[in-house]
Amino acid sequence: MSSDQAERKDKKAKEIIIKKRDYLKNWLDNAESIHKIVPYVQQAYDQAEWQGSFFESMPSEISGKIDESYNRRVDDSLQYTYTNLPQLPSMEGVHDNVTSMVAMNVSDSTAALQFAITYAVTFTSPESKSWAADKIGSYSKLQLRSENIEFIESQLANIKPENATEFKEAVEAYYASSTTGDISGLAIKMRSVTEHTKGELIEIAKKPPEQKIKWPAMAERLAKGDPSSIEYRNLLNEEGTHRALHSKLSRVSKNQIQLGQEEVKSTFAEFIAHLFTVLNLINPKHLP
Repeated sequence: MSSDQAERKDKKAKEIIIKKRDYLKNWLDNAESIHKIVPYVQQAYDQAEWQGSFFESMPSEISGKIDESYNRRVDDSLQYTYTNLPQLPSMEGVHDNVTSMVAMNVSDSTAALQFAITYAVTFTSPESKSWAADKIGSYSKLQLRSENIEFIESQLANIKPENATEFKEAVEAYYASSTTGDISGLAIKMRSVTEHTKGELIEIAKKPPEQKIKWPAMAERLAKGDPSSIEYRNLLNEEGTHRALHSKLSRVSKNQIQLGQEEVKSTFAEFIAHLFTVLNLINPKHLP
């Protein structure tokens, strides 16, 4: 074999080895990326599983009563989470996609939860009342398993430590409420957290010399996506959730309405889902 032939063989072997090495390195890099996002995918799956159970177990008395406002709220979100699933194996920009997917699924679940709460008082059959209580209870457990409370506390601590302390006190008040019966005090604490979280995000979004801006401007400036994105639209929609939740908590704090045990549980679940969704849809680069 001539020296030229030997050199060509060596060159080819080198090319193959480099390609093999690079392929394996890319595979390991992807595997590491997959490992990092598994908890987020698990959260998205757990939310989707709860949503599936919500519809599959719905009693016939309730079927068909889901109103148009619910459908409008989730259409975009469901389409987003479904069409983005094929992007998971590619790992390209996957972290933002998956965290947004988790937030979208939580938003979808909150809409379903609100439906259960809205109709809970009108259900007449024991089957329907039991279904509503089961869905509310199972969603509360899902929030705990998903560590949504820990995520919220961590994010609020990054924004302002006092907000995280206030949130922690509200959570403690919720768990104590079954013993103390102080639902009005709990509502005051929860309302303060929602007010201060909104206020801090608006402060972050303001540009000098602005004195005041509203939720839409905050959403446009802080959302993970631009105004054409599903992240922006869902963050914008959370203003309605904030308004409804704040109104309910205000009425409870003034003893204008009384909440039963299941309603306290579902209201707290709404409170956690709203904060989790908002904080997940904010682009971290905008936060302190």
